[in-house]
Amino acid sequence: MPPFISARFRLGLAAKGVLLLSLGVVFGVVAAGAMVKPEWPPALRVAVAVAFALVGLFPASQSRFALLDAMLGEAVVVDGAVALHSRRSGLSFSLPNGGFGEFLLWNSWQALVPGATYSLVLARRSRVLVEEPRKR
Repeated sequence: MPPFISARFRLGLAAKGVLLLSLGVVFGVVAAGAMVKPEWPPALRVAVAVAFALVGLFPASQSRFALLDAMLGEAVVVDGAVALHSRRSGLSFSLPNGGFGEFLLWNSWQALVPGATYSLVLARRSRVLVEEPRKR
């Protein structure tokens, strides 16, 4: 039977999804605001609106993964994940399928050993850790 996400992590995923969606909306509002600036030349209005709309699409589209995981609560077990040497990008594990896994916000468990192999329980769509990583 596949693992399920605890209520604590479902709440965290819902908050992350709402935050990402909110960021997308803020960028959309800025894009719309740029279009109604009569003092700006039309080319500048369009350029700013397109740039902010494109930037806003990414967090808005990614929010669906966290929100779906929060609603459905489905998780997957991944064996053979390798802890990354640098986590500056926000990614924490390299998965065997070439993807990446990350903590919801930060690692609240024991420190990772860079290069070590772990077994993970990840939220199915967002690839966020929902249980403590187990070193293999």
